[in-house]
Amino acid sequence: MLFLIWIAFSLIRTLAYLKTKNQHFKFRVMKLYTLILIVGTIGYMLINAVAVSYNLFGTEDEVWRVQHILQIAFEINFSLILVFTCYIFRPLEGTKVLAEVDEFLDETLTEIGPVDGELSRRLDSVEYAEAFQ
Repeated sequence: MLFLIWIAFSLIRTLAYLKTKNQHFKFRVMKLYTLILIVGTIGYMLINAVAVSYNLFGTEDEVWRVQHILQIAFEINFSLILVFTCYIFRPLEGTKVLAEVDEFLDETLTEIGPVDGELSRRLDSVEYAEAFQ
């Protein structure tokens, strides 16, 4: 459960970042991916709720029969999440934008190696960009 909460918060932060940077294509793709994960998670929660209710209130024969059906439902849910994820991230002419970064990374996050053989000092991304312009 903690893993799902972490993924949800990370996706929310990613969506907010993409929206502030006006990266509309990436925002749309990640929004669809977030919706797929939400629907898939709700599907897993419903399947688990049915499984718990049958284990608590069902007879042994019902539990045995329903467990096989629920196992198939888990696999169908997982397969649908996988298929829709592959569909969203399928190669298109415009998806090259997903791998490109329009601006340099924040200098607090990135260090770039030495320039002109000077090994004693490393440059951040802003200094590196200025050195080669």
